[in-house]
Amino acid sequence: MDYVRIVIYCPPDAEESIKHALWDNGAGTLGKYACYSFISDGTSTWKPLAGATPTLGEPGKLSTVHEKRIETICPAALVQNVITAVRKVHPYEMPVIEVYRLENP
Repeated sequence: MDYVRIVIYCPPDAEESIKHALWDNGAGTLGKYACYSFISDGTSTWKPLAGATPTLGEPGKLSTVHEKRIETICPAALVQNVITAVRKVHPYEMPVIEVYRLENP
């Protein structure tokens, strides 16, 4: 089975809902283990452009906030459903979701 790594950045108060969206849709399971994720803290910066409706910050002004980085593994065949589920619960207008193909999980 082919796997991918999914990485998502979010505000701390969205961490639990995003993890459950991942797990409830098939991500985070490998062999006899389920609900896997790796969480790290970091700082994100962005400047919303004209026409944006940001959850945090204002158009034209640089924003800097504390965020969580959530990483997990996912069968490649499920990745589109998982991303759709994450987008439904993520509070940001444009969530950062990264997907990396894995050679040997």
